[in-house]
Amino acid sequence: MKLLRSLDPLLRLPVQSWVQVGFTAAVLASLVSLEFIGRRAISDVQDSLYALVLLGLAGSVAVWHRRRPLAWVSWLLARGGRLLKRLKHLRSAHGIDFRGTPPFAPRLPWGVWATGGVFLLLTVSGAIGWEFAPGGWRVLGHSVSYVLYLTLVLLVWLVLLALLMAGLFLPVFVLDRRLIDTFPDNDRRLVVFGTSLAYLFSITAAAAFVPAAAPLALSLVGVAVAAWWGARAGLSDIAILWRNSRTRAVYSVPIHRVVAVLTVLLTLGLVALAVNARGGRLFGHVEPSDPMPLTASLAGLAVWTLPGLLVLLLLRVRDRQHSDPANRTPMTVYVRNKLSPEAGVRVKATLTRWGWGARDGLDTAGPDDVHIQLVHPELSEATEFNPIWPLKMTPSDLDNPQVKERLERRDEIRLRRRVFRGLTSLLKKGYEGRQGKGGGFWLAPQWWFIDGLGREEGGRAKRTDDGDGEILRRVGPPFSKVLGERPRQYLHKVLRAVQVDVIYIEDGVPLKAVVKVLRQIFEVYDIHAGRRVVDDHTFRGIPKVRVMVHEFSPERPPAAVKYKQPKFDDLSRGRVLHLFKDKGESEEVTDVPRDIDYVPSPVLVG
Repeated sequence: MKLLRSLDPLLRLPVQSWVQVGFTAAVLASLVSLEFIGRRAISDVQDSLYALVLLGLAGSVAVWHRRRPLAWVSWLLARGGRLLKRLKHLRSAHGIDFRGTPPFAPRLPWGVWATGGVFLLLTVSGAIGWEFAPGGWRVLGHSVSYVLYLTLVLLVWLVLLALLMAGLFLPVFVLDRRLIDTFPDNDRRLVVFGTSLAYLFSITAAAAFVPAAAPLALSLVGVAVAAWWGARAGLSDIAILWRNSRTRAVYSVPIHRVVAVLTVLLTLGLVALAVNARGGRLFGHVEPSDPMPLTASLAGLAVWTLPGLLVLLLLRVRDRQHSDPANRTPMTVYVRNKLSPEAGVRVKATLTRWGWGARDGLDTAGPDDVHIQLVHPELSEATEFNPIWPLKMTPSDLDNPQVKERLERRDEIRLRRRVFRGLTSLLKKGYEGRQGKGGGFWLAPQWWFIDGLGREEGGRAKRTDDGDGEILRRVGPPFSKVLGERPRQYLHKVLRAVQVDVIYIEDGVPLKAVVKVLRQIFEVYDIHAGRRVVDDHTFRGIPKVRVMVHEFSPERPPAAVKYKQPKFDDLSRGRVLHLFKDKGESEEVTDVPRDIDYVPSPVLVG
């Protein structure tokens, strides 16, 4: 009787619960059947058919759980979420170091070295293990669990397919972007289509006739080059800060070293995957009798795309270095020669000796060129107080140091005009594209890794509870298109001198006030020759705006202010120029008088 009473709640389950139990039993029966039937497969060609069955089961469970939640699926998802949270706690806190002084001790996290060592161990063990075990890890998977083995094989296939697709389509995409200004649309599509077919044929032919050891060796050479480049010093003016979770010490890694480390780890991981998936056929070709011919063939195709992807990465890094605002491109003078050719040659030689560029009437003038005109001595205005540009001068005027200073000052004026025109147009588009009020804009055109004006919407936290920051929405065109190369370099020079790393503009700050703040920054730079740092007192007297300079550092947290300020990473170090709407001196809400119509009037006496 007690046994029947214990089964009574189970017998009274509703119909929906019986359906859930029946579906779960069907899934378990399918997995058990797959476990026993799959062990009879002799190669991964047959494994691919069973993989489709496994994918179908996974899709059925996902669709069923979405309509009728399964308790065991919810339990697995909850355990997976807890595991991800624990893994997130293992990672080190990080931030950006804009200042660099005083320097932190340079050191890479121990996890980087451990990950690289694991990848190297997997590569060596995969290359040697297949020689002694022809069946490889397929035999090990069959002896432990076929379903688990099939799941791992599916993940390997997905990674190899992703690598193959990226290796085939990324070069085509980059080529199309580079030819967009060279050929018309129809001709460009024809060139790109022909080049992509030739590239696909080359990869297929190389995978069929050349051993896989060749692209793997080229990839390892790329790893060595990336490691050598990352070990160099003095290539970056900013760094990534990270904190040791055990000792709480803060260390720094230059930004170029971060790029090199990521390149090395990603390449080593793909090489280890390709070596193990190749099945020992590093110097030979795939045979039909091999235990995993499908995986080995896919790995042979994917591994030949690695050198191309490394070349694309090298070109990307080179373009970033070339367009880095930290570089200094010399000014260029456009010479209009009204005298003899000998005078033009003499002027060009002098400008070249100064380290400047020179163009004449045969070339096209650039947007940043300083224009001069060679005339007879009686028409020269090189030393006039208010000359008319292009500056009329003679070749002998270049011997005067004041003329050189005038040309340099003219170059700065032209760059500032382009800066103000570009930033004004960009901020206007940003003000027009606001989706709500209460947020602000992030402006930092002097950094190569910031492409454009960032928008932070109001009502959203800059950092969430798990520590992940919000990705800012870019507003308007990129800085490279709005400003150009040399104006961004000039902004980098000025803002680094006055120690302003990022500018935050709160909603409600008028555009004219922003322009006045920028003009004040340039004025401080001119008066003190770049040797004075701006602070809160620098911007006193600008109406309708309250300007504050906030310094952030792991050693000194930001001070509390009455104005609402956006949040930053705990490890970020820099100086942020905040532009707030002026709310009055007291920054307190005052009560409105009850009788607003009362107006005092004189009293008549007598």
